[in-house]
Amino acid sequence: MKNRLRSIDYRNRLLSPTEADVWFTMVPEHITPTTEVHGRLTGPRCLFATTVEIAYPLRPVPGAPEGLRPLTKRVIIPEPSLWDPQSPFVYQADVELWQDGEPCDRARFDVGLTSLTLGPRGLRCNGRPLAIQGTASLPSPDDVQRLRQAGYNLLVAPLEGHAPWWTTANRYGFLMLGRLPPTASALSLAHTMGGQVCALGWILEQPLPGTSAPEEWLNRLRARGHLIGIELDRPPTSALPDWLSFVVAPEAALSTVSGINLPKLVVREASSAKSDQSAEAVITGILGWIDL
Repeated sequence: MKNRLRSIDYRNRLLSPTEADVWFTMVPEHITPTTEVHGRLTGPRCLFATTVEIAYPLRPVPGAPEGLRPLTKRVIIPEPSLWDPQSPFVYQADVELWQDGEPCDRARFDVGLTSLTLGPRGLRCNGRPLAIQGTASLPSPDDVQRLRQAGYNLLVAPLEGHAPWWTTANRYGFLMLGRLPPTASALSLAHTMGGQVCALGWILEQPLPGTSAPEEWLNRLRARGHLIGIELDRPPTSALPDWLSFVVAPEAALSTVSGINLPKLVVREASSAKSDQSAEAVITGILGWIDL
């Protein structure tokens, strides 16, 4: 009997400087008593640091909590190397699906370990404040390092047609905000690409009440910890949805939308002088800046 992997999901069940407990759920086309999964996580590795790589095998989840999906495994990593824009450490996952005693499918992908939280004092990465400096112009391969040296840590791009950037950003230390039309196909792709450690969240392209993304898909994205935002250049004419995490506003319209009680990403011309972002984030609720 042939079999193939349909999807793989991983979640950090525990993440601290002393230990990471990562759970992987593999979903094949079908499951029988002879369906098995084997694999390992190897790392850490980083383009900007020398590392010693260790292999950590996927192991069964002890006790099998109620409701645990079949083919869920875990990896325990002592003293993990955490991912952040300055030091984008990743681990390589190698997963094999076995059926009737023979390997029938495999997958290889990067896994990053990070904690991104948005609170009253702005964005925090692994517990430390992180001021956003982004660009809406995707760089060429030759420009990636220049952007890093200039302090950029966020790329904004349409998801459809630019999905490979989510993988590239993992290794170069860029967070990603995807422009997301509220269609079933785009939202499904967002759920898939949202497993990348670099996925900060999404900017909905149709923000008005009644035209927003289906609640089911929004809940899936939010369950991953993703931020959901919309673009505004004037005060809204009706109440904003309670699932919004932030708003994107032109620099010229910042005073106009200042009364909105949500963090703000400010869009400005790339030639504008840079502000003291860490101070602005605390005083005015500015999450960061996006250069055109």
